[in-house]
Amino acid sequence: MAMKTPCIVSTLSNNAINAPNNKAIIEANTSVEFSKAIMELLNNEKKTFEIGQEGYKFVKEHYSWEIQNNLFTKLILNQN
Repeated sequence: MAMKTPCIVSTLSNNAINAPNNKAIIEANTSVEFSKAIMELLNNEKKTFEIGQEGYKFVKEHYSWEIQNNLFTKLILNQN
């Protein structure tokens, strides 16, 4: 996602980051769903670009180094 590459992941994997399905990431849970998602991206250049862009934006907004470092600093400061 951070490289603007559309990602296809299981629902369980996405539960960890909560990216919007079919906007910033594509969820698939079976081999058939994964195959369909891959084929859709290979055949739809516009969707591939959009998912890649939205995934990148999502990561930048929610998981940047700055945001994570700030959360980590707050966690440490609250424990002392």
